Amino acid sequence: MAKILDVSHHQNPNSFDWDKLKKEIDGMIIRVQYGSNLDDTKDEIFIAKAKQHGIPFGLYAYGMFVSVSDAKVEAQNFLKRGDSAARFWVLDVESDTIESCGTANLAAASQAFIDTLKASGKKTGFYYEHRYIGKYGLDNVKADFRWLPRYGSNDGTKQAKYKPDIPCDLWQYTSEGTAGGVKPLDLSDLNGSKTIDWFFGSNVPEKPTAPPKPSPSIPVAPSKPKPVTTTPYYVNTAHLNIREKANASSKSLGVLNKNDRVQVISSANGWSKLKSGTKEVYVASKYLSKNKSTPATVAQYYTIKSGDNLSKIAGNYGTTVKQLQAWNNIKDANKIYAGQKIRVK
Repeated sequence: MAKILDVSHHQNPNSFDWDKLKKEIDGMIIRVQYGSNLDDTKDEIFIAKAKQHGIPFGLYAYGMFVSVSDAKVEAQNFLKRGDSAARFWVLDVESDTIESCGTANLAAASQAFIDTLKASGKKTGFYYEHRYIGKYGLDNVKADFRWLPRYGSNDGTKQAKYKPDIPCDLWQYTSEGTAGGVKPLDLSDLNGSKTIDWFFGSNVPEKPTAPPKPSPSIPVAPSKPKPVTTTPYYVNTAHLNIREKANASSKSLGVLNKNDRVQVISSANGWSKLKSGTKEVYVASKYLSKNKSTPATVAQYYTIKSGDNLSKIAGNYGTTVKQLQAWNNIKDANKIYAGQKIRVK
């Protein structure tokens, strides 16, 4: 059984025991961007750590394009931000992608994104949610491999009865996995004829692929727009809504997280205009700063199950029984109850 880890800014690179991680996993997949406008704040650290410890890696980009032509722009930004040592490059399509692009051109835009990567000689992957199987034409999008999530009971283990409903090459089987002393994590395994060496043995496709021929169903990209001057800022609040227009009642297009970097075009009347691919969006200016916020300890919680004890829970989360008692005002370490929610980090 292979063990492949995927990470983004939601994980702290410094929390891992990297020597242990190298022994436990076969490779990792690192997020580079959330659309054209947002760099993942941890990708450079994860890439440097992976190289330092000899862990092969691929890269992925969360799609936030609004059209076929915008998808090509996002793919080009992905290529610029990514690292040449990556073994493969993946497009991730989820609910935010659908909200941004809509469903009519979702498959064509996804294909345009992947074809742009292929034209640069990259080995490509396509990830989309299991609930979208049979919808929006996504099953017909062509890439070198397909990667699908399906968790089932999601207890950190791989359960054969929850195998994805259609063929795929990688199966993301849990979001509650453990690796390198860190939990919870997304873990994937091989799910077809392709080997670990096929994924991580080389950063060159098995067969060179010529640039795809233009398809009548995919519009020709417009001429390249003049560059827009922007200024980098960082989000200074836990979550910040991205708005379609410069007012609080406008439609929310997505959410930014603390310390996400954005490119501001201009600011006026308490709102900052951002560039997102070919689209302009807005956020409240008061939640942006020129510098990153100092990382704060983020509390993590666990719901006690039958058979648990504080010693076991403390071991799983790298803390002590005394610390668990202090956080949760537990006077007797032997008296905990199934269903009780306690702080563990």
